[in-house]
Order: sequence, then C-alpha cells, then structure tokens
Amino acid sequence: MAKNRVTPVKQLTIPKLELCAALIGSRLAQHITSTIDCTKVYLWSDSQIVLKWISSSKSQPVFISNRVREIRELTDGFQWQYCPTDSNPADFLSRGVTYDNFLDNRLWMNGPIWLKNDTSFPQGDCKLIVYDSCENESESSNSETAVLTSTQSKLPNPSVLEIIDIQRFSSYRKLLRVTAYVIRFVNNCRNVKKSRGPLESHEINTEARQLIKHVQDIHFHDVKQYLSQKEKRCTTIPNLVRQLDLFLDEDNLIRCGGRISNAPLLDSTKFPYLLPSRNNFTDLIIMDAHITQLHSGT
Repeated sequence: MAKNRVTPVKQLTIPKLELCAALIGSRLAQHITSTIDCTKVYLWSDSQIVLKWISSSKSQPVFISNRVREIRELTDGFQWQYCPTDSNPADFLSRGVTYDNFLDNRLWMNGPIWLKNDTSFPQGDCKLIVYDSCENESESSNSETAVLTSTQSKLPNPSVLEIIDIQRFSSYRKLLRVTAYVIRFVNNCRNVKKSRGPLESHEINTEARQLIKHVQDIHFHDVKQYLSQKEKRCTTIPNLVRQLDLFLDEDNLIRCGGRISNAPLLDSTKFPYLLPSRNNFTDLIIMDAHITQLHSGT
C-alpha cells in the first residue's frame, strides 16, 4: 500500500514535513497490521532528523512532540530504520515520475534490493529505535513481515541548499546573492580563515552552478544516474538523453550537446545546462535574461 498527502499551505520546514510523512506511515502501518498478523514490522525514513526526534527523550516544541507521541503510540513494538534517499520508492509519490521510468520500475514494484535481507540493511548516522512488545514474541512462526516506507521529497545529497526556498525569490540575482552569503557563513563557521566584504564573482558563479546542480538532482535524477554509469549503462537509452545529446561536464552538471559543438564559441554557449521546463528557478533565469536584454524577444 502507498499513501501520500499534499504539502499544507502553511510554510513548514523540511524536517517537519518529514515528520508528517512519518506520521502518515505510522497510521498506514497501524491500519495494515490491524488485519495482518506480523512478527516484525519495519518503518523506514530517509530523514535522520526525524529518526532522532522519535528516539530522543528531550523536550520538543508542541508541533513536534504531539506527532512524535502519536508515532510512538502507533508503532509500539515496531522498528524504525534509516533508508537512503536513492533507495526510497516513496520519493516517486512526492517527486513524480515519467511513464517510461515507471513502467518497469523495480524500485517501486519490489523495493530496494537489500530489503529482503536484514543483514544488509543500511545504517544512518543515528541509531535506530526499537520499541519492545511482548505481543510480538508470542506470534506464530507463520506470520508475515510488513515493511513500510514513508518520506517527503529530499535530495540524493542533502546540502545547505535544502533550506533555501527558491519559490520565495522574485529575482535570480537576489537568489544568487542570498545563497552565496549563506554558503559563506557556513564556510566561515567551519574554517579558521574567514571571508569578509562584498561577494566576489567566483562565489556567485560557484553558487549558480550549485543551484543548477540542486535543481538537476531533483528533476533529472534518473538521467544523471544513467550518465554517471559510463561502463555499466543499460542498453535502453533514455529518450531525453538521445534527443538532447546529454552529457556530464567536469562539475557533474548535465549539459546539452548540439550541432554547433565545433563552432569557435565558449563551451557555456555551445553546451547549455539542462533545466526543467516548469520550474521557478528556470523562470527566474529567463526573466533575468529578459530584463538584462531590455525586454528583447525570444
């Protein structure tokens, strides 16, 4: 079974959305186990923050504590464990998937390859929490095992960019500056050598590439995964790769090929980055070019 919900209109942080997803999974687990006898039930989340909240005894804000309390009540005797994002089939519900990729999708139909062997279960940075229940020990050996996965959208490689909501910005240049200042602040906290003063061009250019990579990881994860497998690629080439002659550059960003590859132009001109057609980040870039070129045509 699978269940998802639309993100509420009220702005919530990603960890809180992940906690809501864990609550949905807990309710789904309780619904299933009320009719099926199970000796073991595993609940998976790709949010290590949520797993820490569930296992922690520290006092939390009301929003978090209320949901953690209900999760613990619903999953008493179950096991919460960490699931890497790239092995999480629930992401198809929150991110969406094309028909071609869904048609023979083994991850959605069968789950990750390590799921059938508990000795190969992945481990996160935080310890899993197991709630003991005497009832589970008395179940017959013929009972089944239920495995449920719940999540909200997350990136394959979590980063600072996850806390920056692109939809809140109306200007591409402002988005670049804010992102660059946030990354500088993080780097200053980590390093002895501090960066001060106005932003430098290399900082802005670096964050522009990071934002592009961030968007590509969300919308073209399957394409990037295919392109990164140079020697072990499957025989079926994704339509998008074939149509646009896609490839990965030295920064691991997806670029488009074309008929002007031999032209005496910069690579940034000959091989543009691949961006999703319906995305706020793409809209910001188009509007910035439109304004910079004094409202020129297409």
